[in-house]
Amino acid sequence: MKTITLLLITISSFIAAQQRVLTTHPSLENKIGKHFPIENYKNQDGKNFTSDYLKDKPTFINFWSTTCEPLH
Repeated sequence: MKTITLLLITISSFIAAQQRVLTTHPSLENKIGKHFPIENYKNQDGKNFTSDYLKDKPTFINFWSTTCEPLH
């Protein structure tokens, strides 16, 4: 019974996530796919490094703001 309940919760979460539509702010549409100049890089320990360190490496950059409301 617990397995079926867990399965149903997982499936319903997956369906709900698929229905969410991500949009961009209209004033930012022209910036998609363009170079984003970042000049100050810091690692997870807060130490600075140059952009040369990232060359030819997969990179994930997390943009966030304290003014963004959480998604429901």
